[in-house]
Amino acid sequence: MAGRKAYPLLAFLLTLVVPSLLNAGELYGISKPSAEVALSFTLQGRIADVRVKEGDRVLPGQTIAIQDTAIIEARIRQVRLEAESRVEVEAAKAESLQREQEVQKIAQAHEEGAATDLELERARLEVEIALLRMAAAEEKQAIASHRLEEMLVEKELHYLRAPTAGTIERLQMEPGEAPPAFEPIALLVSNNPLWIEVPVPLRVADTISPGDEIAFVFPDGDEGVGVAIAIATVADPASETVLLRFAMDNPSNRRSGERVRFSHPAYD
Repeated sequence: MAGRKAYPLLAFLLTLVVPSLLNAGELYGISKPSAEVALSFTLQGRIADVRVKEGDRVLPGQTIAIQDTAIIEARIRQVRLEAESRVEVEAAKAESLQREQEVQKIAQAHEEGAATDLELERARLEVEIALLRMAAAEEKQAIASHRLEEMLVEKELHYLRAPTAGTIERLQMEPGEAPPAFEPIALLVSNNPLWIEVPVPLRVADTISPGDEIAFVFPDGDEGVGVAIAIATVADPASETVLLRFAMDNPSNRRSGERVRFSHPAYD
């Protein structure tokens, strides 16, 4: 229901905006970031370190902030000892070898009539028990190894990292704070590539296909080439336009939010 109610308002706004964006022989669009990511921790915890400030440009995987990891690191050290220790396994293996040697002796004594059937059967059973203890010790160590892997993954959740290259547009955290899990505490904006969204008349949209290149002119006179990456499948009936999106390389990290112009022969 909410989505249906939004369409009349959108149509009304477009009737106001689109005429100002369309001049004879010229089309205008607005440059936008190709990514706006609200960053948050997935676990609640005290922030121990913030490694960026507003306006900093970051690379993919770069650390933005770190929560206190003292507790998880202590647990990791304990489980690492369990995962790497071979004492219990080696002890069980030694016991198994000892039981096998005892079986051989009792079996020889049994052949000579110096040991009963019950004694031989009991000795063989002790071997089976020792083998099971060795298997249990190895399984216990494997479980500890899996727990160690899980804890290392959990520790990584205490690190807030940039998912893509961009600029820290907003930062809402300080060391010592403990924001709730999933609360946005930083905004990462990527203007490279730069997106340009243009409402164009239907006859113009019909002449443009994904992959087509269009030259754009910025307010200061700089020019660039955008590649069509998306064409809306639903036209706006009020303005008889279709929204097109272009992607433009922006290595200089030019700001978004500018009114951008391009000329098109299909619109005269």
